[in-house]
Amino acid sequence: MLGKLSRYLRILGFSVQYESDGIDDNRIIGICKENSYILITRDRILSEKYKPSVLIHSTDTMNQIREFTSIYPPDRSLAFTRCTSCNGNLISVKLDENDYRSKMNPHMCDSCGKLYWSGTHTAKIRETLEKIGVWNED
Repeated sequence: MLGKLSRYLRILGFSVQYESDGIDDNRIIGICKENSYILITRDRILSEKYKPSVLIHSTDTMNQIREFTSIYPPDRSLAFTRCTSCNGNLISVKLDENDYRSKMNPHMCDSCGKLYWSGTHTAKIRETLEKIGVWNED
């Protein structure tokens, strides 16, 4: 399963559609073709059936991120622009001034309405990505 990888790739600004078990290979390939998606999978046979695809070897999320970004380096200007839940775009919102998040760069998903803000979790995510060599502060 690549659910955690999908969330991290969304944090990095990649548009990622995640399908869990229960969908057959032909349907996955069809979805990828219809939308010109790059297939990310741990299934070697599936990766051979559809190109472009990225075969992920590791079961460790941090190594999976390294594997993918070694092929498709992230555009830092797109980081933190996608909803980690549904892949929607994050848009800047104004909150009531009494809301503690109003001063923390609040954004809302234009699809599901989930609210995001720059808190300590954002710094920790950047630190984690920097530690694995994906996010380097210049």
